[in-house]
Amino acid sequence: MNAVRMLISMFIILLLTIVRLGWMWTTTHQPPGARVASHVVLIVAALAGVFAIVRIWRPDPPRIGTK
Repeated sequence: MNAVRMLISMFIILLLTIVRLGWMWTTTHQPPGARVASHVVLIVAALAGVFAIVRIWRPDPPRIGTK
């Protein structure tokens, strides 16, 4: 199970790296209106990636009614 978590985490880290590169590119290559829109999309993508990492690595909660 940890191997799967590691692979998914590496993929998400790759996506977060691409988000960072996209942020730098949009800052220098887009006009202000388009830049703001792109940054909003990149922020949402980064937050989703961080949420996924936390969700993948958090311990499983105890299940009620199971043995």
